[in-house]
Amino acid sequence: MTKGPLAEHFESYWLQLIVQATAADLLCDKGTTDAEGDPFLAGLLMDLGRLVLLTTSSETYLPVLVEADNGPKDLHAVELQELGIDHVQIGTELINRWNFPATMVVAVPSEALSDR
Repeated sequence: MTKGPLAEHFESYWLQLIVQATAADLLCDKGTTDAEGDPFLAGLLMDLGRLVLLTTSSETYLPVLVEADNGPKDLHAVELQELGIDHVQIGTELINRWNFPATMVVAVPSEALSDR
């Protein structure tokens, strides 16, 4: 378990990850989509870039998270402003580099698109 200033952000990340993976799996089980592949895995990979930034650039990423939590801009906008890249771009690049099937490159959250 992570302690210190990032603990809350890791907890939030893992909770969101489980919720979105479970939701993707349930939606596919209910027949509301024709998704191919493993929807649970796709849900897990959806915010992979956040985990990368949390674990590899924590000192740089913590102020970005705090600003997004406390300001009017969402996380994608603050990431782009402060880092020049957002977690969606990082996750998508990793999924592509790891040669996951195209069905695992999940839809970009709409809030990421509105900031570009």
